[in-house]
Amino acid sequence: MMRAIALTQKATSHISAGAASQRVLIANVVADGQMQVRVRNAGSADVWFAFGDSTVTAAISSTDPSIGTGGVEVFTVNVPLGGAVYAAAIAAGATGNIEFTPGVGI
Repeated sequence: MMRAIALTQKATSHISAGAASQRVLIANVVADGQMQVRVRNAGSADVWFAFGDSTVTAAISSTDPSIGTGGVEVFTVNVPLGGAVYAAAIAAGATGNIEFTPGVGI
């Protein structure tokens, strides 16, 4: 049976995306494994992003995924050793808010 993602309440992290990569802590979980993250682009331009540890950066390239204006997608993210998951985002210029909400499910 497929279930919709159960988002972690009041756990949305935001990045005000711009021309330099910025990062934010989106989850600090107890165990290693996988989790889901809902990404919403509330900005006015495409945004490239990446998930990782406290050193993650995003690049405008064909290797980092992008999400278009108004886009909402859910991604499965590997939780690194230690349990802290960060997101980084970058845009060609100031674009607005990018939201990252952790949860479980698809």
